[in-house]
Amino acid sequence: KHTGMLAFAQMIHAPLESYLDPQHPIQKQILQTFSEMCRLEPERVALGTDGCSAPNFAIPLRNAALGFARLVDPWELAPQRAAACQRITAAMTHYPEMIAGPGKFDTVLMTATAGKIVSKGGAEGYQAIGIRPGVLGPDTPGVGITLKIADGDLKDRARPAVTLAILQQLGVLTPAEAESLAEWGPNFPIYNWRKILVGEAKTVFELDL
Repeated sequence: KHTGMLAFAQMIHAPLESYLDPQHPIQKQILQTFSEMCRLEPERVALGTDGCSAPNFAIPLRNAALGFARLVDPWELAPQRAAACQRITAAMTHYPEMIAGPGKFDTVLMTATAGKIVSKGGAEGYQAIGIRPGVLGPDTPGVGITLKIADGDLKDRARPAVTLAILQQLGVLTPAEAESLAEWGPNFPIYNWRKILVGEAKTVFELDL
C-alpha cells in the first residue's frame, strides 16, 4: 500500500515526505476513487488514521459491499478503471499469500476457492468478500459482502466463521472446499483443559435469500 502511494506520488511529481497527509494530492485522489467505487460522496466518508498511519475510511457496510461487487464485476465502469479492477482481482487470486500471509484466513480462503472470490479482512472484526460473476449461477453478477463483528473479534474466530457460513448458505463452496476450510468454521468444538469435548460454538443465522 505505502509503496503504491509513494510510486503514485513520484509519478505525478507530488511531495514524498507528506504522502500520508489527508490533504496530499494522492490521498485526495484515493478518496475520490474510493467514493466513486462505493457510490458515496467524499464528504460522507468519515476519515481516520490506520495503524500504519495512512488515512482510512469509514462508510456504511452496504456501500463497502457495493465497492467490492464493482471490484470483481466492473462491467459498468470506465474501461481504464475496469481494467485496473481486473488486474487487482487477478493479482489477489493468483498471489493470495500477498494479501494476508501464509496461514491467514484471507490467504487460505482464496487459495481454497481457486479464483472464485477475493477476500480482505481488516482491523476490529471487519471482513469484505467479492464473489466473481458466474459463481452463483450462469450469468449471475458479481456480489459484494461486508461484515463487522461488534466486539472486534480479538481471537479472530467469529469473522471467519460468519464468512464461511454466508458462503456455504449462498452455495459458493463445494463440499471439498468447505472441508478444507473446516478449521475456520462455521462450527467449532469446545474442549476443556483435559481435552474433553464439552460443547460447540456455531453460527445460528440464516440468510433471507
